[in-house]
Amino acid sequence: MTNPTSSTTEQEAIIDEIIAGSLQAQQKNGPDLRQIHSKSHGLLSGEFIIEPNLSENLRVGLFKTPQTYPVWIRFSSGGSPEKRGKFHSDSQPDVRGIAIKVMNVDGQKVLDDEEKTQDFILNNYPTFLAKDVRDYADLSKAGSGQLTPERLKEIGYAFAILQKIGSQKVGNPLLIQYLEHGSF
Repeated sequence: MTNPTSSTTEQEAIIDEIIAGSLQAQQKNGPDLRQIHSKSHGLLSGEFIIEPNLSENLRVGLFKTPQTYPVWIRFSSGGSPEKRGKFHSDSQPDVRGIAIKVMNVDGQKVLDDEEKTQDFILNNYPTFLAKDVRDYADLSKAGSGQLTPERLKEIGYAFAILQKIGSQKVGNPLLIQYLEHGSF
């Protein structure tokens, strides 16, 4: 979700901006309510098994060495609550997600908030809603008047994706395909 033409410093500033906005929202809504995917459908513990027969081109990072890791898996809905304590019905169209937290992972992390973990973020739509961190950050500003009409037009593709994502009805979150959109 990064733009290859953006500098590392610029990307770090955008990420800091996203984090600051998330913290402000959490301060407003309370620490017990996630900003995104706040409705949980289930939390599972299990094992994340790196098979010994992976092809050589897949043997990178976490997948380099055959090993079994403890894992937490959270199923969720993407929509915001109607109000504190009042979530939308599961019969309503919405994006569904899975967050996978792999434990006891050695190596350097992108974020330093937790040691020895790696997270995978998946949802039930084939593409992520934004092509880079700038577009993602600007989506949250769209209704505030902070963006120019030109910038709103540039990120119009993301609103089209959001509309498609939010129009999917899901009968059973265990019977749909999830696609990986991020690892950190």
